[in-house]
Amino acid sequence: MRSHEGLFPTMLAVIIILSAIWSGIEPYSPVLWYAEVIPVFIMSGLLVLTYRRVQFGNLSYFFLFLWSVLHLITTDYRVDHILVHALSSIAALIIFYFARLDKSCA
Repeated sequence: MRSHEGLFPTMLAVIIILSAIWSGIEPYSPVLWYAEVIPVFIMSGLLVLTYRRVQFGNLSYFFLFLWSVLHLITTDYRVDHILVHALSSIAALIIFYFARLDKSCA
């Protein structure tokens, strides 16, 4: 049982590294990518350096992992692309609603 003690945080760290590699492949803006990834690496590095002295529960590591991976995934997208997609989806829903309303009245 003792040999599996740090397996969960290690697996999460490997997934974070793989996510960073994936998000770094042809990012929209390399400068923005570095600015977004640096906080993830600082936080991950601090957790690795202090792991022997300060250990958190697996749930805490999971939430930090979730923040890191979501942060790394969103570095590959621009805000204006997300906004345009959201607005076009809202417009499509409005058009669909009024088209159905028009059919039900006919």
